[in-house]
Amino acid sequence: MTMREGWPYTRHPTGWFQIAWSAEIGVGDVRPLHYFDTDLVAFRGTSGTLSVLDAHCPHLGADLGYGGCVEDDSIVCPFHAWRWDGEGRNVCIPYSTTVNRAQRIRTWPVREIDGLVHIWYDADGGDPTWEPQGIADFVPGFDPAEFHSVHPCGTHTFAGVRAYPQFISENFVDAAHFLYVHSARAVTTIDRFEVNGPFFDVEHSFAGMKGSGLAIRASGLGMALGVFRAEGRVAFLEIQATTPTDGDRSDLRGSVFARREPGDVDGEPSAATATLIARQHTELGKDIPIWERLHYVQRAPFVPEEARPYRALRKWAAQFYGPEGLAVANEAPDLALVSE
Repeated sequence: MTMREGWPYTRHPTGWFQIAWSAEIGVGDVRPLHYFDTDLVAFRGTSGTLSVLDAHCPHLGADLGYGGCVEDDSIVCPFHAWRWDGEGRNVCIPYSTTVNRAQRIRTWPVREIDGLVHIWYDADGGDPTWEPQGIADFVPGFDPAEFHSVHPCGTHTFAGVRAYPQFISENFVDAAHFLYVHSARAVTTIDRFEVNGPFFDVEHSFAGMKGSGLAIRASGLGMALGVFRAEGRVAFLEIQATTPTDGDRSDLRGSVFARREPGDVDGEPSAATATLIARQHTELGKDIPIWERLHYVQRAPFVPEEARPYRALRKWAAQFYGPEGLAVANEAPDLALVSE
């Protein structure tokens, strides 16, 4: 793993990571992927079940993602037609009377929620220890029928961005950057933040407007997924997802769920709604030139207005790397947290 200047960790964080949108992988589709420094293959069987495996066939090493095809709920190797099911088991060798039960391909736990496809990653190979939440868990009364389908009108991918997932997560508590990088009218005020295991929730209001009902909430679902929404009648919700590819590079995906309005015809967003979606993707892209050239300041000289939420988030983030992930043994990152 390529180390960034000042970065205290040597491994990717543990958690759920988006690898696609569900609509991109139809029944019978095979999709090659590369995440966590590993070649992967995703395929959807005829039953509709989506599976993700390591990409290379154990027989002679062919990449199943290039030329492989789906048969029932299995994937067929393009080299010698060995078939592998969604559990990574060999179920057929067409020119032999036997199958090879000794060989298994590593499988990746998969979840499809709100039209997004997530896989579980653990540097030590452990099983999932928590489940990703959907929008309804954050927005009481959320009804998908009131919003446009996220794919394709609400999606955008920034591929190969030189950034760790934590860079994006730290934006949750960076109240000042909303003014200086994005289109906010003022520096926001963080009114509340809360840590609950793998979840981090923070609420912002605009300076001088506390109690006005105008508030922005950001929620971290582990290190890789962030949900952003405004309080009140939600015009749109946005999920930002960061998934490591190689070293310090990641694919950054934006998913904007825009509310259906009277001017939206035949399921297509109106011009005004399409403009709102495009603006959200543009705002996300404004951070990228900063992240790509950023030297991580491990013990940052925070001013009093930003210290508590920033340090709380960094302390929360540390759980996803484990002690084995530190670059230097016994040298913890800046985790000092002012008591609540």
